[in-house]
Amino acid sequence: MCIDPRTRVIEGVQAADFHTLIGSGRQPHVVLADVNLFGDVNGIELSHAVRQTHPDIDVILTSGVTGAAQLATQLSDEFDGSARHRRAQR
Repeated sequence: MCIDPRTRVIEGVQAADFHTLIGSGRQPHVVLADVNLFGDVNGIELSHAVRQTHPDIDVILTSGVTGAAQLATQLSDEFDGSARHRRAQR
């Protein structure tokens, strides 16, 4: 439930939906993705692409798959320095 009425949730089911959103000129503040997205790109790959092309967009990964937490931790560690740097600039 979104408490702030200004918050909009835009749903997508595959990485291509993110690219369509960005292509339309809109930019989300946060991307929430499952590690196992539908389509050719999984959530880990999408998060890498988002971090490289749109470092100001936060990415949250979720999954019920065994071992996914380790992958997410590695991704978090990889981008931890850039996230700290970004927060310090705000």
